[in-house]
Amino acid sequence: MYPFNGTPGTRFLASTFGTGGIPGFDDRDAQFILLFDTVGQVPSGQGIGAYRVISARVTVTVYNDEEFFYDPTFDAMDSYRADDDPEHVVDSDVGRPIEIFPVGYRDGFSLANWTETSPFNVQGDPFTNSERLRTAYSAVYSPTGVVTDVSLAVRDEIDVESMAEGQADLTPGAAVPADTTFTFELDVCDAGVQRYFNEGLNFGRMNFAVVSMHGSTWDPDIGPGDPSYPNFYTSENPLAQILGLTPTFEITVRVGSAGDYNEDGHRDFFDVQLFLNDFSNERAPADLNSDCRFDFFDVQRFLNEFSN
Repeated sequence: MYPFNGTPGTRFLASTFGTGGIPGFDDRDAQFILLFDTVGQVPSGQGIGAYRVISARVTVTVYNDEEFFYDPTFDAMDSYRADDDPEHVVDSDVGRPIEIFPVGYRDGFSLANWTETSPFNVQGDPFTNSERLRTAYSAVYSPTGVVTDVSLAVRDEIDVESMAEGQADLTPGAAVPADTTFTFELDVCDAGVQRYFNEGLNFGRMNFAVVSMHGSTWDPDIGPGDPSYPNFYTSENPLAQILGLTPTFEITVRVGSAGDYNEDGHRDFFDVQLFLNDFSNERAPADLNSDCRFDFFDVQRFLNEFSN
């Protein structure tokens, strides 16, 4: 999702970068959208209240060699402001994080009809002003399903954390070598993230926006400058297919009532025994309300679903 991309959905590489507050562009300018079909692996159509994600992981792999620096930590939006902005804060470490967000849609598009070859925009002219035009965008979800576009987060003054910052087997501040895999352990403790998963799994597809605010340079007289941002392998890349470097998505999810805790089709002593064992040992499946705490509310939910 980039305003000047002439081959959406078929490129072998996808970039992510920001614009540094240039008018006419979203702050998160180049966004890499991932689409994963879950039909056949997770039952769809069970209702959005039927799913509870226990863990979720996404990976993407970098193609370019030592053209940007590794930053595994969150950077506040004020650190992206221009240096002469009185609200600018100095970033305390080298580099910029690679982040992952839910995907929102506009102009008649939705999870049901947006595809990898959908257009960047259907209104306006991205060659003159591409702000808030993209049909799919990085977003945050509320627990009730309200979607907020964070593509212009700096100028909108929205200081939001993503579902995860990408982690790699590197020293922070190091130049990132080619074929480095970034892993996102998604924050399933967030109620808005759980709502996003519930909607996607119920439909049978999970979409994610991989973004970063790495700098990009452009001179109107000579064109693009030296890259200083990530370039990722896409699923269409033949080399990535051979080497196993295409994006991946792994998920552990409970479908249906937690009352049948051991999922054998019966509600009996063995469900109670297994739940209490997991609960007392603080194992993730027993966190039934997905707040990453083990307390009375988890027990209450289990007993309610078991008895009903």
